[in-house]
Amino acid sequence: MNQPYKKTNNQKLSRAPQQKAAASAMKAKEAREARLKAHNNWPRVQYSQAERDFDRMLDTLTPSIVVTPYPFLDGNADEGFHRHLGMLIDALEMLPTRPDHAFDVCFRSVDELAQQLTTKGTITDALNGLGSHVCNSLSSAQSWQVVIDQLSTTMPEVAGRYLAQRLLDALSVPTGSLRGRAISVLGQSVCDDLLAKYRRDLKLTGVAEDDEKAVATANNRAGELLQLLVSLREPRSSAPASATNYPKLDLSKQQNLFDEAKALSVMLSLLAYNARNERVHGSSLSPFRSSKASLTTYASYYFQFHLIYAIAVGLMIECFAGCGTSSDWEENVRDNMKKYRSVFEKYSRKA
Repeated sequence: MNQPYKKTNNQKLSRAPQQKAAASAMKAKEAREARLKAHNNWPRVQYSQAERDFDRMLDTLTPSIVVTPYPFLDGNADEGFHRHLGMLIDALEMLPTRPDHAFDVCFRSVDELAQQLTTKGTITDALNGLGSHVCNSLSSAQSWQVVIDQLSTTMPEVAGRYLAQRLLDALSVPTGSLRGRAISVLGQSVCDDLLAKYRRDLKLTGVAEDDEKAVATANNRAGELLQLLVSLREPRSSAPASATNYPKLDLSKQQNLFDEAKALSVMLSLLAYNARNERVHGSSLSPFRSSKASLTTYASYYFQFHLIYAIAVGLMIECFAGCGTSSDWEENVRDNMKKYRSVFEKYSRKA
């Protein structure tokens, strides 16, 4: 008597990647169709699943929960101040639904004011040098260090993963603007150890370049390390076994940790500036209409917005006398980082 056919565990496992690929392809197809409808049926709004999920989440929150604007002081009639204030107003009016656009507008303010404060001729030089300038050359240096610590310790896993993926891709090729900025900010030896640990050594173990799962895992691990390098100010008590192979990534050594100046340079020059360039040059999809969009996407863009908004306010206080105080700025950033964590903490982990 013939026995009924049963799938073995191996057969089920072999089908899993195919099913996952099919589901991913279906989501991508649905997203493409939704984008076409959103454009062709305008002004009727066509929301993506991520946008609907975010809207439902907002229904449970008060309108001011995503950000508290910095309370600028009245009486400053400087034309430059009010021009930058107008930029911040434009940014805030794009919230809560488009933190990516709010980020773009705030970045324009940071771009101009960073060059003005550092007297650097290009945005690349200004962002690279801003951390050292504000942490070492200003009377408000302590406030800048406090704010940078608040921002760096709130940086979410999803932002660390994005940073790691872009850095590793850039360091894998011989030329490129991000590669040059990375070497300038991090140093050649740190870049060499990052690339060796999370890309070259992956190949030595027989992992193919197109093994998406292995590469994604390496990106995640690199992102976690970069988070720690940006946020830790005291060394960890013990070093991992791999520290001897990658001495510049050894978190038990104080000299390997980033101070506030370098942490700001990493967050601005390598994270925010790269995100801005991708958006300006159109090399990334509209973030909330991608098939991969989720509440994690909002967590990523909201952190980038908070980072750039905080720095824009700090630069305005430095550049326009009497518009605010560093102590009030510190308190505002603390409040906004608390808001960010309360809303996005569970969504800001790995995508």
